[in-house]
Amino acid sequence: MTELTWASAGAIASSVARGEINATQVIEQTLARIARRDTVLNAFTAVTAERAHTRAAAKPAGLTWARSRATPPIWRSLTMR
Repeated sequence: MTELTWASAGAIASSVARGEINATQVIEQTLARIARRDTVLNAFTAVTAERAHTRAAAKPAGLTWARSRATPPIWRSLTMR
């Protein structure tokens, strides 16, 4: 899985658990989508990119998103149609 735009949170978590993508890549794609779309949507009052990168980098490989507490909660909102 490389493009995460329409992937469910469960599919993203499974891809991370399988090592197909890492948490930093998920955060980078999420932040890029926010940057592209939020100028039109105006959905965010604050985007804490630095904190997101720090948390993603600290996520040990092999942990599930729920156990690592690194789930980007906004991802579900961005991927809903």
